[in-house]
Amino acid sequence: MRNLVVLLFIAGAFSLYTCEKEKEEASTLKHAETLYGGCNNGSEKTSALIGENDTVMFTVANDTLNIHVGVNYICCATFEGKSEYEGDTLLITVSDVCTEDDMCYCHCMCYYTFDFRYTGLETGDYPCKIQLWDAMEKKFIVLFAGTITIQSL
Repeated sequence: MRNLVVLLFIAGAFSLYTCEKEKEEASTLKHAETLYGGCNNGSEKTSALIGENDTVMFTVANDTLNIHVGVNYICCATFEGKSEYEGDTLLITVSDVCTEDDMCYCHCMCYYTFDFRYTGLETGDYPCKIQLWDAMEKKFIVLFAGTITIQSL
C-alpha cells in the first residue's frame, strides 16, 4: 500500500510539472532583436514639439511579432530597451539611462523609436506591458498594458 501511495504521488507530481512546463513554453516569445531609430540615431533635433504622439503598434509577419514603440522625449537622452518576462507577462521597458551627473539633455524635444522583434509566435493571447522609465521624473510611465491576441498566422 505504501509503495502505491508513493507511486501515485510521483506520477501526480510529474504530470503537474509537465502541464506547467507545456503552458510556460507555449506562451513565451523569443526576443530576437531591438532596433533603435528616430532620435536614437542622431536625427535632426527640433526645439518645437514634434507632431508625433507616443505610439505603440503591433505587426505580424510570418512567425515574427514586431512591437514598435515611439516616444516624444527631451533631446540628447540615452535610452536602453529591455525585454523580459514577469510571470506570464511580456514586460518591455524603455529606460532613459542619463543620470543627473551626465548632463546629457539638450533644450529640445525629439521622437525616439524602438522596434522589439520576437520569433516563435503562435496563435493565442500574450499579456504585455510596455513602460518608459522617465529619469527626470524618476517614475515609470505605462504606454500599454493589455493582451496581444494573435488569431492566425
